[in-house]
Amino acid sequence: MTIFAIFVSTVREWRLAGDLVGGTDSPWSVVSGALPAGLALAQRTGVISGTPTRTGTSNFTIQVTDAKSLTATKSLSLTVTVVASLSITTTSLANGAPNSAYSATLAATGGATPYTWSIVSGTLPAGLALARSTGVISGTPTRTGTSNFTTQVTDANSLTATKSLSLTVSASPPITITTTSLGSGTQNAAYNATLAATGGATPYTWSIGSRSLAGRTGARIEHGSDLGHTNRNWYKQLYGAGDGHQFIDGKQGVEPHDQHERRKWRGDRAGAVERD
Repeated sequence: MTIFAIFVSTVREWRLAGDLVGGTDSPWSVVSGALPAGLALAQRTGVISGTPTRTGTSNFTIQVTDAKSLTATKSLSLTVTVVASLSITTTSLANGAPNSAYSATLAATGGATPYTWSIVSGTLPAGLALARSTGVISGTPTRTGTSNFTTQVTDANSLTATKSLSLTVSASPPITITTTSLGSGTQNAAYNATLAATGGATPYTWSIGSRSLAGRTGARIEHGSDLGHTNRNWYKQLYGAGDGHQFIDGKQGVEPHDQHERRKWRGDRAGAVERD
């Protein structure tokens, strides 16, 4: 029978159990072999305790004697192994933004899983909470500011490690489009350009006028899109006159979808033809 593995330099304790009919007092003893170095058996309680100092497996025989001098023995083994020290490896946490969902996961190494997480001093920002079983900090922060706190991880053998951390909730900078110009297009050749922005809160949604462009993290302007129906001057700037369409007085020679715009377009086109 193997009791189970224990760890070097860790205070441990086990209680052996006697099962003798009529026994009222159960003195315990090791009758052969030896316990691991650093451990001892309490003869009247059957408790093995101490701090093991060397690795390896110890085989020994335990004997229990009851009040009528009846005895029972059991062969056991106890293994001492080396396990990496428990430590929290998270060194910093990403900033959060007020009224925006936040999630970050604390991490640890060493010890024996599963881990249990807790906050032992300080507090998380209002609106955030720590999941004890996963180490995930999540929620929606409601106020700006910096919160300082100490988190603790406890392993399956009740060993602990702590780490002081801080989490800042700050207002997002205003959203700004960073694209300043677009590359030239070539007649009868596919075109592709990606717009860029910073600040605000992602994901972004891009649009021109009243029409939305595809893409949520960046917008692409491609040949054959309906961009020209919404803003003919943009289309002409990108593609130039030609490319399968006629441009008359700066207007694309394809009728817009909107009825009002279509009537206006037809009037502009007629005036341009008359001027020609």
